[in-house]
Amino acid sequence: MVISSKNQMQKAKLKTSPTKATLKLILYKTLLQPLWLYGVVIWGSAKKSNKRTIQAFQNICCRIITGAPWYISNNAINSDLRICSVNETATIYYKRFHAKIIFQPQPAHQGPCYTSTTRKSN
Repeated sequence: MVISSKNQMQKAKLKTSPTKATLKLILYKTLLQPLWLYGVVIWGSAKKSNKRTIQAFQNICCRIITGAPWYISNNAINSDLRICSVNETATIYYKRFHAKIIFQPQPAHQGPCYTSTTRKSN
């Protein structure tokens, strides 16, 4: 998965911005997270390498937000920021989506979806 130049610019804003970590976290959750979160429900068949790329992107953003040094684990940073991993997020969204599908009422059969038209005979 290639990160577009727009994402790189937004990531650069996180890195150079002198704002507080809470504001940076809000920026991440509103601008960057929805980009990879879109379509997360169908990731069950995605390759592990693709999921790892997205997880690496999230880890880099979280590390930039906190300014954490290299020796602090990504799990510690994610738990401090209260951010779930990509796999956990995918599982949550998958369960929500399928719970909604199961309990959707099925419409009663109302006949054909088309209207019959009569032809003119010549």
